[in-house]
Amino acid sequence: MDQGVLPFWTENVRAVPKAAVYSALFAPLMKGSRTHVKRQVLAVVGKYRLIYSGERLDQSDLDVFLWLLHRNRRARAEKPITFSANALIRDLGLTKGNGNREWLIQSLTRLLACGVEVKYEANAYAGSLISSMIRNDETGEYTVVLNARLAELMDPSEFGGYAQVQFEQRRKLKGRGLARWLHAFAAGASHKPLTYRLDALHELAGSGYSRLRDFRAKLDAAAEEVRGAGCPLELSWSQEGDTVTLTVVRSAS
Repeated sequence: MDQGVLPFWTENVRAVPKAAVYSALFAPLMKGSRTHVKRQVLAVVGKYRLIYSGERLDQSDLDVFLWLLHRNRRARAEKPITFSANALIRDLGLTKGNGNREWLIQSLTRLLACGVEVKYEANAYAGSLISSMIRNDETGEYTVVLNARLAELMDPSEFGGYAQVQFEQRRKLKGRGLARWLHAFAAGASHKPLTYRLDALHELAGSGYSRLRDFRAKLDAAAEEVRGAGCPLELSWSQEGDTVTLTVVRSAS
């Protein structure tokens, strides 16, 4: 990977650093549960360690982040991205209107004002996800600059690489927070099954369900929604019901 240049991926997918979807960074937050935290350790898989400061991010914020990254694929991460608010809102399958324009301002502000610390083996990244934003409230035009070091965060040799999320499948899951989180999480399961304890997956989702049995029921329902969107995700539970294996079933060639 060229230093400072984002990798290339095809038009039908959206790429994102694995640390962003293998964790509670973009959690399926329940309505009214968004909080502001300072150096909170978030659950994350494997060799990663993740510390977050700022207003908590959710799956709608991930939509915006994915959209911006896609605009700069095979370009330097810090290349200015100029767009209209209506274009981004339309691409995400949302309706035009003052409500969604205000939501976009708030989402971009969260991505700008946050502090994300990712440690992977001997390497550590610290910074916001967006470095600057300029907007014209009369024309609705924005110019956004991503953090210049995001290319390194997507480098397999430095931070474990990136996941590729099927865009049209994700669009079909609009408004389904846990299903969208599970769909993005499963993007890393495309090559091998992933097995987790239920309590560990509960922490990774950061969804706010207080009882594990409620979370398991919602997780099963979310998996059904993910399959309905076209992703062949299967959940296989242990006999005790406290461990689950996620498998993206590939059809025989």
